[in-house]
Amino acid sequence: MKHRGVTIVVHADGDLNTRQYRLPAWAFEAGKWAALVLGLLVVLFFTFAGPITRAAARVPGLDREVARLREQNARVQQLAAALGGGGGGGGGGGDGQRGRERWGIDARQRRVGSGARRRTAL
Repeated sequence: MKHRGVTIVVHADGDLNTRQYRLPAWAFEAGKWAALVLGLLVVLFFTFAGPITRAAARVPGLDREVARLREQNARVQQLAAALGGGGGGGGGGGDGQRGRERWGIDARQRRVGSGARRRTAL
């Protein structure tokens, strides 16, 4: 019984000699499947590496943005302290109520939905 195999013939231009490589059929099939799996892994690598690389490239810009925002926040805190607040978040007072009074906000009004205001009894 003759064993099946694959013969690869290599013939270089200008050379009269040829080289022949004989592979068993199972080795050829294994190589074919290995090449297919390797190609699929390369495609998957570049599919997932693209977004990861893009995100990693944005990190220095985001670090600069965070530093800028921290500087702005420090400046806002300085201005709030200079206005006599003490940093209560109301814009002018430490307890919030004084800030609402200072800025003319009615405490009985609250936001509902998309900007509509509704009066509630307190």
